This record gives sequence, structure tokens and C-alpha cells, in this order.
Amino acid sequence: MKAKILGSTLVAILAASPAAFAAKTENWQFEITPYAWMTGMEGEATVNGKTVEFDKKFSDIVDKVDLAGSVLAEAQKGRMVFWLQTDYFALSTKEFVTGATPNGGKFESTIGIQELAVGTQVDGWMPEQTFEILVGARLTQLNNTLTLNGMGQFKKKISLTDPILLVRPSLPILPSKISGLRFNPTLGIGGGSDSKYIYELQPQVQYQFNDRVALRVGYRRVGYKFEDKNNVENQMNMRLAGLLVGLGMTW
Repeated sequence: MKAKILGSTLVAILAASPAAFAAKTENWQFEITPYAWMTGMEGEATVNGKTVEFDKKFSDIVDKVDLAGSVLAEAQKGRMVFWLQTDYFALSTKEFVTGATPNGGKFESTIGIQELAVGTQVDGWMPEQTFEILVGARLTQLNNTLTLNGMGQFKKKISLTDPILLVRPSLPILPSKISGLRFNPTLGIGGGSDSKYIYELQPQVQYQFNDRVALRVGYRRVGYKFEDKNNVENQMNMRLAGLLVGLGMTW
């Protein structure tokens, strides 16, 4: 069913702009950008019927991060675009949650997020403007361990696969002859499969130093609303948000 939804949406996108494909060079173009995502976490989680709230900025949890890694990759041939963004965090926190028990507790989590999409690039209404319209999926793996002082430990592993529709404008801030500075955000919405809804807000600026090196600076916010269909005692409403800085290669 998921494959049918994604396939039908992609066919509709590609069919909407057949003339655009003929207007673009057929040479492959690539970008790989490792980046640091200085994210905080906020939301509510219910694990086996026990509900806690969490609201921590990056400065509150940076020393709790055991391992983290993020990368953005894109390949383009003609008007066809392939896009990937992946993130992994392993958090080990102390006294992270509030509202659990009078004695508090601890919330530990490993989070893996992969977004994969394919679509087309269309021209904007002004020179040097382009818009990428993509359809794909967000794959999320969460391993949560909730320890409530005086009540014990509760564990839950969650695997989510959700369709997502993405729009990625690329708008020059100044003419390219003057500057390589572009506004290059990513906006996405989806869900309705394993999650009730998901979204992606990623405004950012890209500066192209030369043909090979580009800098990305911006802000990223990723959101989920999840309800376990087989167990109403497991729910999650989570937002990850923070500054993003990456230095990558283009060719």
C-alpha cells in the first residue's frame, strides 16, 4: 500500500512537467554534505502507559550525546533528482524528564532518521530559480528506555515508515555573477502510515565557494505524532529542532 501511494504521487509529479526534462543537461551532478545538527528535543512520550514530558535545548543535552552523525546527499541527472538525508543520535541522559514521579527519572534514546526521495526539478518565475518537488519516505528507528525512580524501567523500540512530500526551492539571494549565495530550504509534510503525521521545516542558506565546496547554514525542525495502533499505552509527540551547519562537496 505504501509503495502504491509513493509510486502514484511520483508519476503525477513527473507527468506534470514533461517539457522541463528536455530543457536540462543530462550530465550527472552530485552533492555530499556532512553537517552538525545542534538539535534540542521537546515533546511528550508514553511508554507502557507511563507519560513524561521533555523540553531540552541543545545546550542542555550536548554533554549527554554519546554518538551523533548527519549527512545530506543529492544526485541529479537532467531534471530527475535523488535526495537523501540521514541522522543518528545516541543519548544517555540524567534526570531528563519532568512530571514522571516526585523523584524524577531518566530517559535514554537512540534515534535514527533517514529521508529518501526522488522527484523532478522545475524552473521558477525568475532566472536562476528552481524548485525540486520530491516524494519519498522517512524511516525512523527509536530505542527508548524510561527509568522512573522508585517505579522501575520501561523499554520500547519503535520503527516508523511514513510517506513524505518535499519541496526544495533554490533561490539566488544575489545574482550568481556577484555571489554564490542562495536560499535553499527544505519543506516537507507526510504521515498517515505508521505515524499520524510528520513534518520537516529546514530553512537554510547555501554559499558556493567554488565548483567543489559549499557551506550550508540554517535551522532544522523535524516533528512526529505517533500512536501505537496495537497498544494505546505507547504514544509520542516529539520535535527535534536546532541550528544546522555543514561543509560539503559538489561536483
